[in-house]
Amino acid sequence: MAKLLDEFEAGELVYVPSDVQMYQFKSDHGAIDGSAPSAIITTTSPASVLCAGREGSWCKILYKGACWHVLDTNIYPHKE
Repeated sequence: MAKLLDEFEAGELVYVPSDVQMYQFKSDHGAIDGSAPSAIITTTSPASVLCAGREGSWCKILYKGACWHVLDTNIYPHKE
């Protein structure tokens, strides 16, 4: 059975495809409090990343040594 998007938990690996926008926020809850992002990047290749937590419909991930936010609809369960 496929994992539902709202079942991702901190510590799990998730798959981020290429051409996905990721956001950084200055405040800890910027993804859900409506703050403007302080940085935006777009992935150029797929990546397997660590889920560091969730905030509403956002997943906080560790990507290239930094914490980023990505919408749940843009990530998938990591295939083992």
